[in-house]
Amino acid sequence: VAVMEKGSSSTPSAANTSELMVAQAATAAATTTAAATTAAVPMTNFQLFGSMVPVPVASMATATAPAAVAAADNGGHGSSSASQNASGSGEGQGGSMSLSLQLRPLGSTPTAAVAVSVPPMAAAPMMAGPAAAAPAPAPPLATMAVAQNASLAAVASARAAHRRNQATHRSAALHGHLRRCAEALAASRPADADAELASIARMASADGDAVQRVAAAFAEAMARVVIRPWRGVSAALFPSDAGAAGDALTAWEAEFARQRFLNLCPLLHLAAVAVNEIILETTRNDKFIHIVDLGGIHHAHWVELLQGLATRRAAVRPCLRLTIVHEHKHFLGQAAQVLAAESDRHGVPLDLHIVESSVEALKLDALGVRSDHAVVIVSTLQLHRLVGAGILSTTAPPSPAAAAAASMITSPLPPANMSSKVDRLLRGFHLLSPRAIILIENEANHFVPSFTDRFASALPYYEQLFAAMEEAGAATVERKAAERYLLREEIKDVIACDHDGPRWARHETLGRWVVRMGAAGFALAPAITVVTAAGRVRAVAARLPGGGDERRYGVTEGGGWLILNREEKPMFCVSAWRRQ
Repeated sequence: VAVMEKGSSSTPSAANTSELMVAQAATAAATTTAAATTAAVPMTNFQLFGSMVPVPVASMATATAPAAVAAADNGGHGSSSASQNASGSGEGQGGSMSLSLQLRPLGSTPTAAVAVSVPPMAAAPMMAGPAAAAPAPAPPLATMAVAQNASLAAVASARAAHRRNQATHRSAALHGHLRRCAEALAASRPADADAELASIARMASADGDAVQRVAAAFAEAMARVVIRPWRGVSAALFPSDAGAAGDALTAWEAEFARQRFLNLCPLLHLAAVAVNEIILETTRNDKFIHIVDLGGIHHAHWVELLQGLATRRAAVRPCLRLTIVHEHKHFLGQAAQVLAAESDRHGVPLDLHIVESSVEALKLDALGVRSDHAVVIVSTLQLHRLVGAGILSTTAPPSPAAAAAASMITSPLPPANMSSKVDRLLRGFHLLSPRAIILIENEANHFVPSFTDRFASALPYYEQLFAAMEEAGAATVERKAAERYLLREEIKDVIACDHDGPRWARHETLGRWVVRMGAAGFALAPAITVVTAAGRVRAVAARLPGGGDERRYGVTEGGGWLILNREEKPMFCVSAWRRQ
């Protein structure tokens, strides 16, 4: 078998082929024991990508590269191909390097070898191996093939380890440049920030891994901060920021991206599982249930709720009224058909009611709330957009119970007498006498005046979001849409905002929502409400990609709330509230 590689930039198709080669090689190597192989075939080692790779002695390894290139890439310490082969090991790195590993049974000719291509990788280190061994009695061909398969597996493993090391070093370098750029902006040193942005641009990519994509998004946001003093230049380069024509298209793209994000993000899938369990627990004895969805849940999760309601006995199976508030009614055409079909299949009566409105302009009368229904209001990543800087009012402070609950959650709290759009909307919900209000919000503190604090909070947060989307195996086109038109826009809003803070990505932690909800007349639901939900979320999380690691997706639960974590980083909070 011959393995050949030429140094060049890697491509998505090459990466897929590489993974296939790794799997095939590992499977072939596992068909026999290493002890039997080494006993029958003399083996030797040579260095590849910093790892020692065992190959049969009856093999030939060659490395060829222009001596000048090899020397230049090694800082003048490169060696020729002949000397590398004579020594049995060598190190080098060059973009035009040609790598060839040829493994054949002793006595065969080069033309008889079967060539297997290994995908190229950018700046792969030059490999050198042992010279052709002296003629010796040839082992059986089958035994030789086993040894060669084991060698191919070792080659693939060394290459994968080298790629991981490159990603680790690149990630550390990008973090350093991003941090220094933020420090330069905070200290009003635009020249230093420009130099750091230039370094980031050489390593970041909107099509790279999760860290590269996050770095590209933050670099774009911080570049806007650099040119913000030149308002004419900024307005000419980014007209949509000033509300110019074309905002309708931007709104369409943003809504499409939001739907993709709701459907693809594994953390929001876990949040929707928790919502359904809380609804089932809260309404377990009710015959008529009215769910008001403020436009944030993907319809697939309401299908799961129908399935849960269908498990109840026919005598107590409820009638479900589902009201969905959405700015773009045409987005829900397919959802209405799916929900109607699932309602018929599971035998759960469903009355679907769509209110075409934004949450900001919502008229509560349009919800059609009836006093004989158990009303549950669900908001997913919606209410933070209505949080404003606040206007002092005579609103009463939160109740002692709400204040006590807030004191148990480590989070900076805003003044309790602030009034904004969200506070007025919550007081309107209180008049509807809902059985429960369920909120899903970002568990992050991005709505603060300090640029340094926003950057320090946002960078690790969005790194986890981008990594979760990638790990979930989301389709590339849909993932790119969600990142480009939603997550990157949020990052720009958080990082490049003016002194008043983000315009709509006003993420606050649970502690602030405790005070805000308490001022509107709501208190956290009893802890028993979320116990079942927490157990169900953990079970579903264990089946997600990477979910076998308990640290990958974790759940922190308290009195009426759940916090969903990724790699021990709080990401989203699901909280249940009852009317006081």
